[in-house]
Amino acid sequence: MINNYDCVIIGGGPAGLTAAMYLLRANKNTLILNSGETALEKASLIENYFGAGKISGAELQRRGEQQVQSFGGEIRAGQVLSLECGINGEPHKIRPESGGVISARAVIIATGASRKTLSIPGLARLEGAGVSYCAVCDAFFYRGKDLFVLGGGAYALHEADVLKNTAKSVTLLTNGETDLRDLQAACEFPVITTPIASLEGDKQLERIIFKDGTETAATGLFVALGVASGSDLARSAGLALETDEPQSASHIAANAKAETNVPGVYAAGDCTGAPYQIAVAVGEGAAAGLSALQYINRKPRE
Repeated sequence: MINNYDCVIIGGGPAGLTAAMYLLRANKNTLILNSGETALEKASLIENYFGAGKISGAELQRRGEQQVQSFGGEIRAGQVLSLECGINGEPHKIRPESGGVISARAVIIATGASRKTLSIPGLARLEGAGVSYCAVCDAFFYRGKDLFVLGGGAYALHEADVLKNTAKSVTLLTNGETDLRDLQAACEFPVITTPIASLEGDKQLERIIFKDGTETAATGLFVALGVASGSDLARSAGLALETDEPQSASHIAANAKAETNVPGVYAAGDCTGAPYQIAVAVGEGAAAGLSALQYINRKPRE
């Protein structure tokens, strides 16, 4: 299996697929990593996208994938656990759920918007005061502490793996999720499946209260629900984030050319913020593909 590409695109929705078309038509070796059903596929009817008439999101997605594959594009299923940006022109490193490392001269993040929310009392209030969303970023501040990771999938396991190198202990919290197929191999980590009632602490996280009335002292809780979102990958890779009010969710900061603050790394589509429209995602995907193409052409292969 090839693991060295001109460009790796993280996300297989309209932004990622459009970017891929520009690169593939220029004969660049391009891989699309798609973690699952896109937001587009969930749309039952679309009637405001130029030239498409009335069409389901699933059909539009299928046509886009076929178009990419007709240019020789490779679409690989599976989530991305982390992105490590190369320094001084070195290739970027992508770590997929399937294992190993994929290198790329350019990377385009097109993961869509993270719409998963949590209603655990105390969670939002204690963000940055014991509640974190990035193990790579914040593990240093919790050296020698008993830590918890909230999540039940491969992404949560990855975050726990990062934390175990400096923490006193790491415990996984699934918040009531009992389908633990991804966690069965994580025998080194204790797992608590009891739903969380609240997070408590005055100015800092002090304890976790569970719905069965039990509680545990806690200094740090790392949230790693579902798959790694664009902002999760951005945090771990050192990419700049922005927050638009009144929306509270962070998105990746990118200019009109889809450039982030890291050379050779681009962002397009819903992961860069509103408006969440197919037409906007396609336009940003085109910009990202063209920018990545120019970057690759300027940078000779190692």
